[in-house]
Amino acid sequence: MKIAVILLFLGCLTSMETYAQEDHQAIKKIIEGLTKGIDQQNGAMIKNTFRESSGLFATRKGEVMALPYTDFADLHEAKKFGGRDRTVTVQDLDVTDGLVASAKVLAEDQKVHYTYYLTFSKVEGSWLIQSFLQHSKMKE
Repeated sequence: MKIAVILLFLGCLTSMETYAQEDHQAIKKIIEGLTKGIDQQNGAMIKNTFRESSGLFATRKGEVMALPYTDFADLHEAKKFGGRDRTVTVQDLDVTDGLVASAKVLAEDQKVHYTYYLTFSKVEGSWLIQSFLQHSKMKE
């Protein structure tokens, strides 16, 4: 009886770990789509990573400004921003109960260091960005 309970418990832990790994991989794929969309100036790719109700904020000249995610994507598509290959690192990724998540992502090229603070939500089995806060700083 004790062995059966222990095996059941270990099986549950393994299942939970598998789901957690799947969530992490799915979220990292969304982050990759966002950053590649920015680097390749592909507005559609960027838009596909956001939930319709998403909020997007960015720092500019010491202030935080709000911007619709569709405008953000359109500015990249119009070649106003992006277009440079960057090194991207997911520094922190936390998933809570398979429903919400947050990530801190660092992206940098030769000129600029970006920090992205992202939150995600999972609706109908799909992870998408719920909010995006970007801080950029010129390298010295």
